[in-house]
Amino acid sequence: NEMQELSSSIVSEWLNHLCEEFLLGTVEKPDVIFVFDQMSPISNFAATAAPLLKEIDHIETATGDVRTAEEYFVNEKYIDAVVTLQNVKPNETGKIQIALTPEHANIFGPIEASFLIVINGKQVQNDEFKVIVRADIDEDFSKLTPEDHRNAPILDVAATINMGNIVAGKIGKRNVNLTNVGADPLKIRRVLNNSNDLRASVNKLELKNGKSATLKIEVPTAGLAAGAYSRQLTVITNDPAKPRFIVTINWVVVE
Repeated sequence: NEMQELSSSIVSEWLNHLCEEFLLGTVEKPDVIFVFDQMSPISNFAATAAPLLKEIDHIETATGDVRTAEEYFVNEKYIDAVVTLQNVKPNETGKIQIALTPEHANIFGPIEASFLIVINGKQVQNDEFKVIVRADIDEDFSKLTPEDHRNAPILDVAATINMGNIVAGKIGKRNVNLTNVGADPLKIRRVLNNSNDLRASVNKLELKNGKSATLKIEVPTAGLAAGAYSRQLTVITNDPAKPRFIVTINWVVVE
């Protein structure tokens, strides 16, 4: 009897896992239906299989939207969402399990992805049913040895860039050097720019010892009122001493 209960428990867990795989899009529905059809007549498993088979037609996650979120970040499969299979009654709470695997992401710093929940087989284009996932991915330097630290890349860049006076309607431009003064190659992971008043781009992403990249900064002043401005860029690199270096950009719009 105990063996019978144990077997039923194992199969029940496996069936739930199979349903989750279907909801994630890794198993096709006909395959799931076939397995359930084989298991349902067996008395030990009928109590588990029958309700799951019924609910699987009513509870689905927005598999396509999860894939869209993944594609948004260069097709990296580092975010998954799956509903814990259940029949959610009025005034009850359901669960959505979200897993984010940073080591599979080809991006550092803040990220955002979203997906829509499909309810009873219908996708509702409404923010009320949108789940937004936000995270901030840092590089792990905890396993570096003392020798690694001695040979580590070192970013050298001015902390403040003064663009001077820019005539209203014109575009202010400045090139800034990002130099590696450390031994190992410096990898420029990302240049974060959260301001619409700036444009920033870098021409190289990996620098050997003594080499420099050019950070191109542009300030389009169209629509900006006369006056002083200050904005910030964040340069994310594999420099363990300062993996996120803030560069402040100052300028004055004049008539």
